[in-house]
Amino acid sequence: MSLFGRKSGPVDDWEVMRTILRAETQLHGEHEISPSRRAGLLYRPDENNEFLQGLDRELIHILNEGDGATKTAGQIETDDHGTSWVVLDDGNFEDLVSSLYTVGNAMVHNDAGPLRIAAVFEFYRGGGLDSDENDWAPGTIGYWVYRYDRQRFYPFVPEGEEERNRPGEMQISRLMRRANVTVEKELEEWRPIWGIPF
Repeated sequence: MSLFGRKSGPVDDWEVMRTILRAETQLHGEHEISPSRRAGLLYRPDENNEFLQGLDRELIHILNEGDGATKTAGQIETDDHGTSWVVLDDGNFEDLVSSLYTVGNAMVHNDAGPLRIAAVFEFYRGGGLDSDENDWAPGTIGYWVYRYDRQRFYPFVPEGEEERNRPGEMQISRLMRRANVTVEKELEEWRPIWGIPF
């Protein structure tokens, strides 16, 4: 059973994940959000999975070899909750999304697919948003979270010690829907992810 509970779906992760490429182009162009260089894949470690045990070495091959190689930088980190991250860095947002999908897909092909929890993309609030709607200041960090078990995105805007900016999240959710991103409809499934290492 996954951290959030398992739900299978017929849609390939890429079909949903690539919707943020169009959204980023639209929302960045309107100065509403700006992507950062960083993203990460959160997963549960498994001592019995040989691929995951050597994932730090495998990343070099996954990200730098083959026709679709992006040369995205990557490293493995462990958070305070006992879960692990593949943290990626790339100034090209399309390459960043593609690389994250590729890493997740490699996990699927090496019996680690069910251990994937979420793909997380960092972004900043731009100056084009109406500041009267909430107190989410321009330049503040937020995240687009893709839950593998739900195959949907939702926004996460942390604020302080394990607090979140719900008005800011609702505002980002509206922007995401307007940009045709597949957004999780059930608000209780917008699970916070504390301790994101980027």
